[in-house]
Amino acid sequence: MNAKNLIKRINYKPLITIAFILILWQSITLIFQFPAYLLPSVIEVFKDIFKYYQVIVRELSVTIYEALVGYGISILVGLPLGVSIVYSKFSKEYIMPILVMTNSVPKSALAPLFLLWAGYGPTSKILISLLMAFFPIVINTAVGLYRIDENKVNLVKALKGNQYQIFTKVRLPNALPSIFAGFKLAITLALIGAVVGEFVGASKGIGVLILSASTEIRTGIVFACIIVLSVVGVALFYGVELAQKLIIPWYKEEEKT
Repeated sequence: MNAKNLIKRINYKPLITIAFILILWQSITLIFQFPAYLLPSVIEVFKDIFKYYQVIVRELSVTIYEALVGYGISILVGLPLGVSIVYSKFSKEYIMPILVMTNSVPKSALAPLFLLWAGYGPTSKILISLLMAFFPIVINTAVGLYRIDENKVNLVKALKGNQYQIFTKVRLPNALPSIFAGFKLAITLALIGAVVGEFVGASKGIGVLILSASTEIRTGIVFACIIVLSVVGVALFYGVELAQKLIIPWYKEEEKT
């Protein structure tokens, strides 16, 4: 699949929705004349983005680094765990309940503990990103490996295929769409985790900038940071989707048939 085909397949319809929201936002601020500290106009927010872009980019780079490192580790941890839940009775009966309990705990409640253990540096934020991101990867990997047409497995067995061949030739390719669905969900959660960690305690990051601007009632900068974070989240999501299209290009065609 070449670059031109990928560009053609991009869905531009969400941009229309975003444009409508921005126009509606600007119209509301003009009609009701809200004070800037309550609801700044779109124009004022974008002015702040361009005015403070160096600060925003500097702090955002810290948050993206924390999120991507946590995301990468979550893949390294989550994929083997998902496979083990399918193939290991011990993992399914003993580890899976622990994972569910861990996921049910609000991450904002665990953030102070990570801060205490790992300090104000990026490590505590990476741990929170990891904790938020790895569960969807584990679950989607396990679901994808479970959800298989047994006729395909029986066919490989009839051809004298071993368990390794069944896994690499049947189960894993069949599970890849589900695994990538987990990857796409996890990348946004990793970004949220990094920001949550920065809210609790940090010296750098976009979360620190948001808290600082909120304290000083500089609402325009807060909205600017939120918009930039949203754009980055969407870009990361579609980056993973692009990787999916490159790695498993047959998936969309299979859906159509």
